[in-house]
Amino acid sequence: MSNFRTRILGLATFALVCAGVSYGQVVTCTTGPQTNPTLRSEGQTELLAQMVVTCTNTAGSPATSGTVYIQTSLPITSKSFGVPAVNEATLVVTGPGTNGTIQGTVSGNQVSFVLPAGAIPAGAAAATLTISNIRVNASQGGAPQVTESGILSYTVVGPPVSSSNTAIPASAQGAGFILKTLGPARLTTALTVLGYTTCVANGSAFVAPGISFEVNIDELVSGAFLTQNNAGQPNEQGQVVIPPNIGTANSGDVINVTLANVPSAATIYVPQTVAVGGTTLTVANSTAVTTGPIGALAVPQVAFTPSSNTVVIPYTVTNATVAGPLTFAVDVRMAFAANTVTAQGPVTATVAYGPAAAALSGPASSIPTFLAGTPTAVSAGGVAICQTTLLYPFVTNQLGFDTGIVIANTSTDNLGIAGRSVAAAQAGTCVLSFYGAGAPTPATGVADPGGNLPTASTHAFLLSAVAPGFQGYMLATCPFQFAHGFGFLAYNLTQNNGAVEGYLAVVLGGVGGRAAASSAPEAATF
Repeated sequence: MSNFRTRILGLATFALVCAGVSYGQVVTCTTGPQTNPTLRSEGQTELLAQMVVTCTNTAGSPATSGTVYIQTSLPITSKSFGVPAVNEATLVVTGPGTNGTIQGTVSGNQVSFVLPAGAIPAGAAAATLTISNIRVNASQGGAPQVTESGILSYTVVGPPVSSSNTAIPASAQGAGFILKTLGPARLTTALTVLGYTTCVANGSAFVAPGISFEVNIDELVSGAFLTQNNAGQPNEQGQVVIPPNIGTANSGDVINVTLANVPSAATIYVPQTVAVGGTTLTVANSTAVTTGPIGALAVPQVAFTPSSNTVVIPYTVTNATVAGPLTFAVDVRMAFAANTVTAQGPVTATVAYGPAAAALSGPASSIPTFLAGTPTAVSAGGVAICQTTLLYPFVTNQLGFDTGIVIANTSTDNLGIAGRSVAAAQAGTCVLSFYGAGAPTPATGVADPGGNLPTASTHAFLLSAVAPGFQGYMLATCPFQFAHGFGFLAYNLTQNNGAVEGYLAVVLGGVGGRAAASSAPEAATF
């Protein structure tokens, strides 16, 4: 009996079977129409359609009692409310016989409801059995279709006392159809600086945003995001609600945006509310801030500090519509104090439903509950060190030649809007590396003999002062942006046969060079 199940291709249905004859008595059951709902493949407490069953005795037969068994093709996870096997799955009896509300008892894929005596009335009168709040673990679905079957096992109150069974049929519409409803994280770059350079001596009090990007939350199926209990909106409540436990949801859906590899000294800012097409996601129980490290914020934001280099942003569905599928763009901004972070790899982002738990095989403790998966991460910008490398392609201190070296720190300028610089004032000591004949020992990491090079300053020195007898090429690596250089080769400078030649050092790739000024993060605002 408990293993009775019907499966068909396409829409699920119950077998339209009725038997059960006991001394001339027959109970027949039919079901009304029901809608085949969408079940989220990520969900472990997905609500099946409400089933309305009408059961009728043979004319002149006595009243009966019995048990209704409902079997599904997935584990039943309707919420427990005290006794683990007894849960929110509900059968309501209405009619001329004994009426009442019965809570179900779950065992695996089956839930049973014990009917009170006289629930199926005497004579030819009908009783209506409304079966509600059956939830299943759709993440265990496998096939897209959920099937459901049922039996009424009834007892004739006699005399003589006897028992029989009647299959409970359903309409031609099934119990549910499983679909994936949440897309993986995506990034957009329309408002983005994907990457930020941090300097050894960055003069700014704060730089904001250090990294900014948009994480896109994609609702793949219309109306998949559900509120807790908003009337008239898609919500997680059961079809029958009897507070404080039966049929009640603990929260609306939560979509967690998780950022990993966040610098420990950083602060993450995100909008407190994101609304699209009538659906609203809100960072619940949060305090909004209206000013950031560089001034007023355009919209109320919530600030997060990382724990173990991770930030979890819990967006709860507080308003919902069926106008989807929808995409919610979350503008993520990261700020940090000067000189508090080092170069590192990219910040990553994922999105996933919450609250999450291991796969459920029995009643849930909270509604909703989602499978704890391993969403695919996407990479945003990393943090690069502020550095400029200058190539002096030929320098010599051989055969009477010497080379003058000039390094300029141009991280102060008036090239920005309204006379303001787009470059933060920086400083540091450049190091020299020599490649060629007669290189000094060591040949790399040789300090600029002038030491620390402040912003808006230059250092000039001769090659013979740092690498006497050398000929080849030289790199100057400076721990600040916007370094530039000049090389000046001279032979017998004060003699009639003297020769001189000058050239600009080549600014190699990376984050140095004046061309980077137009996209410098210091110029960005919240």
